[in-house]
Amino acid sequence: MSKTVTFIVGAGASHEFGFPTGDRLKKEIQQLLLPFAKPNDGMSYDKEFMYAVQSCGINFGNAPNDLKAMAAQYYQYLPLAPSIDNFLHTNHIDENFVTLGKLAISQIILRHEKLVKGATGGVVDFPKGRKDFQTNWLTVLFRILASRKTFEDFCQSLSAFRFVTFNYDRIIEEFFFRAMSGYFRVSEQRALEAIGSFLNVVHVYGRVGDPNDLGRTQFGESNWEAIKAGAEFIRTFTEGVNDEADIRTANSWLSEAGTVVFLGFGYSQLNLEALRGNYSLASKRIIATAKAMSQENCEMASQELSKYWNKSGKLPKFEFANISCSEILQDNSKFLEDFR
Repeated sequence: MSKTVTFIVGAGASHEFGFPTGDRLKKEIQQLLLPFAKPNDGMSYDKEFMYAVQSCGINFGNAPNDLKAMAAQYYQYLPLAPSIDNFLHTNHIDENFVTLGKLAISQIILRHEKLVKGATGGVVDFPKGRKDFQTNWLTVLFRILASRKTFEDFCQSLSAFRFVTFNYDRIIEEFFFRAMSGYFRVSEQRALEAIGSFLNVVHVYGRVGDPNDLGRTQFGESNWEAIKAGAEFIRTFTEGVNDEADIRTANSWLSEAGTVVFLGFGYSQLNLEALRGNYSLASKRIIATAKAMSQENCEMASQELSKYWNKSGKLPKFEFANISCSEILQDNSKFLEDFR
């Protein structure tokens, strides 16, 4: 068996850090845009977000594609979309409309990054009232990797784990930066260099911020410059599928992996299509969370997955578990230790 593990990371994984999943993200975007859709109602609005929007050439006015009109369209029709990604994909021909949506996503993600930013004994602080840090999946994984390890040994073990994430946030990069520099008591510069060399992460649909900043620059900042910069690296479904370099990398990791782990993944056809490749998963162990999914939906998800990854003629076997991301890693901790 190959000594690598590839994680397919969906919104449910970031939700353990307080980031919004699909419906909640749509709701927060609606709330952000509502004051711009109804400017005469006297509601307070996010000034930094407005500055970011105006810096992209979108202003108030009477045209069909001005800020007021587009904000109203988002507020009224976004709830009908399966996700904000679908909504942007459907309207990808309208550049200003997509730009507004990307800016909104950027601001919402940056707000939630700010809520989890901070270094304590738990590496990342949770918003007041949330469950404690020990229940997140990255802490569980870090413990598996760090057992009886020097910093150098840890880095080598980390390189065997690959992360293909469909999320825009940078919690994976930020978590390992803080955990590695604090736990092993190395300088931030040394931790950043190690992340650049040993932490393997692909964001299928992009991420807030420059991919070359290793997750540190502007993490949790929400001024207008950060909002605009974050939006520049977010991609729609159409743009994501066309990023050949990232897709080739993700496909290579899936092909080479001995084990594939789906964490908080939604198993939507559009997301699966992004990872379609000329390889088979039939010989691999496949572990998958299915939190709150019915048996029927699990079977349908298995059928969908098999359609994309059945190149050898053999059907892969999926081990679905109706538990959280942290719980599925904890339940398979002994197995994952063999990849260290």
